[in-house]
Amino acid sequence: MSVKINADIPGGNVIVLHSNEQETILKKDLRDSAGDWFYWCFRAEFDQPGTHTFRFEPSESPAVGTRGPAISADNGLTWRWAEPGTWDIKENFFRYHYDGEKEKSLIFCLSMQYQKINLETFLEEYASSPYLKTSVLCRSRKGREVPLLRIADPERKPEHKLLLTSRHHCCEMTATYVLEGMLREALENPEFRDRIAISAVPFTDMDGVIDGDQGKNRKPHDHARDYGENPIYPETKSIMDLVLRKKMDLVFDIHCPWIYHGDNETIYFVGPRSKRMEEGTLRLSERIESDPERTVPYATTDMVRYGTLWNTNANYTQGQTLAQWSGDLTTTLLATSIEIPYANTRDFTFCANSWRSFGRTLARGFATLFA
Repeated sequence: MSVKINADIPGGNVIVLHSNEQETILKKDLRDSAGDWFYWCFRAEFDQPGTHTFRFEPSESPAVGTRGPAISADNGLTWRWAEPGTWDIKENFFRYHYDGEKEKSLIFCLSMQYQKINLETFLEEYASSPYLKTSVLCRSRKGREVPLLRIADPERKPEHKLLLTSRHHCCEMTATYVLEGMLREALENPEFRDRIAISAVPFTDMDGVIDGDQGKNRKPHDHARDYGENPIYPETKSIMDLVLRKKMDLVFDIHCPWIYHGDNETIYFVGPRSKRMEEGTLRLSERIESDPERTVPYATTDMVRYGTLWNTNANYTQGQTLAQWSGDLTTTLLATSIEIPYANTRDFTFCANSWRSFGRTLARGFATLFA
């Protein structure tokens, strides 16, 4: 049995160190990230039946998450988790058995990737909606168009303007499923549109999303630390301009934490440094927790308050986040961010639809926040 590995796909990231008929040794491509991180994604093509092991070299961080690799048989449109017993997070490997019939070509990824194909599918589904408009925020460093979505009732002047962003760290793919869920709720819920108009940037680090970078700790600093007087990325500068020009009074940035263990296996708000923003975040969090339609486990007490764990001044020496920068504006009522795990929150295992479902819960929380 031989396996052909290809990282030249949207979001592709892997280096093949060694391969034979039974096993392939892989390494994550860190590119311009400082230190280690855990993102990877590649296509594997099998030429005959058999079981093949994919093993990552020992490193400072793991590569295989708590639910094993995510697998796609349709070029990244849909995903499933690997079968239990086919992976080991301590030994950093997973196995796949090719039966010689279907699924000869598969994409394997750290988690369920969200790429342009997923966004385009969502946009096609709602193409006839009078409330959805698409445009371009800016062009990336490499000349790619960065999508900007707007959801609003053209017959109403909104009480509030909400900015949604994800992928400041381009590897944080599950955040964009949640963002999409918020958009779905806004499009389908007239009570939301009565109060709030949305502007959304699904791919803040557009180049990194397509190229398959880690994005985290990018040199000299990443997109999430670029909110200040002299932003170096076109996307962050354009987001700052948008917030100021449109007087966005609600700003919500969606992230993913570390790969697993402890708080990384819960959904949690990142406590703002501003007490005013912290109070607003707690009010929003309590509405989310009390939502009778919520299907995903969530607890307000999981918030990582400012000054605790990693959420301290030392973590922001390279620059401010979007939530911090916009939270200091007098026009902002609430600016906050949340962390969405890569695979599970406690014992609950995510899939694309459950991430979207939690996004809907978040949108309902915003809709009732100022009711």
